This record gives sequence, structure tokens and C-alpha cells, in this order.
Amino acid sequence: MAIRKETSKGYTVINNHLLKNTDLSLKAKGLLCLMFSLPEDWNFSTKGLTSIVKDGERSVRGALKELEDNRYLIRKPIHDGKHITDWEYRIFEMPYSQECCNEDAHKQDVQNVHLQNSAQLNTNKSIKDKLNTNIYKKESKKKEFEDILSKIEDEDIVNALGEFIEMRKTVKKPLTAHALDLNIKHLFELSNDKTTMIAIIEQSVMHNWLTFYALKEQDTSSNKKPQQSMYPNDFAF
Repeated sequence: MAIRKETSKGYTVINNHLLKNTDLSLKAKGLLCLMFSLPEDWNFSTKGLTSIVKDGERSVRGALKELEDNRYLIRKPIHDGKHITDWEYRIFEMPYSQECCNEDAHKQDVQNVHLQNSAQLNTNKSIKDKLNTNIYKKESKKKEFEDILSKIEDEDIVNALGEFIEMRKTVKKPLTAHALDLNIKHLFELSNDKTTMIAIIEQSVMHNWLTFYALKEQDTSSNKKPQQSMYPNDFAF
């Protein structure tokens, strides 16, 4: 059967490879086409995209994750030194190559080296020497943590997780990147509500718990405190 195409001005040109890729869902294809139709100075974010489509935030977040997994999207957090202030979105009509990913990683490494040198103007260490120092190891771990946290676009949740990471250091039980990833996945299993998620994180920070637990409802008929055995640290990640 033939199809008659009615076209007009104000259209977006995109590579057919995206539209014919059977590894992508129709939702992910549609979202990426929408993103290509937006101006480059548009404020890209999960909430921003949700505000211009019928789908809910969870659906949009899932489509963005699918585009990331299939190498059509790269999201990077922009820091002010302590907190995430914005996000940089980079979208592709075809899956980006590993060389492109390596190039981005190299640029990030150069930026990290520049910041480190600016903070230590009196040092004469070369990059080669730095590879064998604890400073480099700490930076590598920090980069791994940032990569994991970059998947969460809500700044308040990221900052709360930062407090949890610091608490783990304080109690001499620092997180590994793998443990952080597991804890975050567990957090999303407990709740998808922002307020509840932050409360769960703060609950663990307040009690020095090594992982996250569902919020306990306030017992108005009794002042009994939950027993410590209900939250065994032995099962922490």
C-alpha cells in the first residue's frame, strides 16, 4: 500500500539509521527526535522534557536511560566544586563510537589535572609521577562516584547521597563505587518519591546506618524506639 506524505515547513532532518534501529523502543526514538527538534540552548533535563510530553517523568527517565545504554546520549554533570549546578546533554543520530567516549574521558582527565595543578602551584610532579600517588587513586574513585551519581538528575537527591558517602567515611566504612551503585539501586527499590528518598537517606545518615531502609511510620501510641537488631549493619553493602 502506498503512503502519501503531507509535509510542511518547520521540520527536523534526522538520519534514518535511528528510525530503523530495531534495538530501540518507539518511545526512545520519539524522545530523541524531539530532543533534536529543540534548540541547543534549551534547558535539557528530565523535568524539562517531561513538561512538554504526555508521558510521566518515570517514562521519560526510562527512555533517556535506554538512549544512554544504546549510545545515543551522553549526560554529564556540571559542578561548581561541591554541587551539581547543571547538566550537559550530548545527543547523536547514530550510536557514538568508543573513540568519542574516550575523547570525552580524556578531556575530563585534562580538566581534573588542570584543577589539581591550580590548587598546588608549588608542586612539580609530572602526570606520570601522579599516576603512582594516592591523590590519583582518590581522583579515580571520585570520578567513578561522579559517573554513578550523574545518572541521577535531581540535585537534592545527589547532595543527600553525598552526605551519606561522607558519613560512611566518618564511621570508617567508606563505600566502593560498586557498593554505592548497589545502595542507589536499593534506594530506588524502596521509593521513587523524591521527598521519601531524601528522608530515607537522611535517616541512614542520622543513625550511621551503612545502607538504606524503608521509613518507619511514627508510632503515636508508644514512644518505643526500633530495636537495633531490626537494622543489622552486617547486611550493609
